[in-house]
Amino acid sequence: METQRTRNQEIAEIIGQQMGGLRRLHVFTGAHSFTAINNGLMFRIPGKGFAKDSINLVTVTLTPMDEYIMTFSRVRGGTVKEIRRYEGVYCDMLMDLFEEATGLYLSFNSRTSVVVPND
Repeated sequence: METQRTRNQEIAEIIGQQMGGLRRLHVFTGAHSFTAINNGLMFRIPGKGFAKDSINLVTVTLTPMDEYIMTFSRVRGGTVKEIRRYEGVYCDMLMDLFEEATGLYLSFNSRTSVVVPND
């Protein structure tokens, strides 16, 4: 029996692809616990001292305007503290903003700088 994929799973898969693929995220950053959420993707990266500002939770959510909201947070002891949030993000900005916010790279090539929305 084939299982039907939900819209949230499809959105999460597309976001993963737009960020270079879930395998790339895992290999380059140690990302894990990839989870389809309502209109988005959430995943963890290794904890304290690994990413800039000890970010260890990343959430990417699709908006009705076909843009993304990227949230970078730190989770400690059940408390979630939002460190950075970008709104009005287009798909071609996802990788650059991830690198900017976390200090972790998703490729061996250096990228051009991106204009950061809401900064």
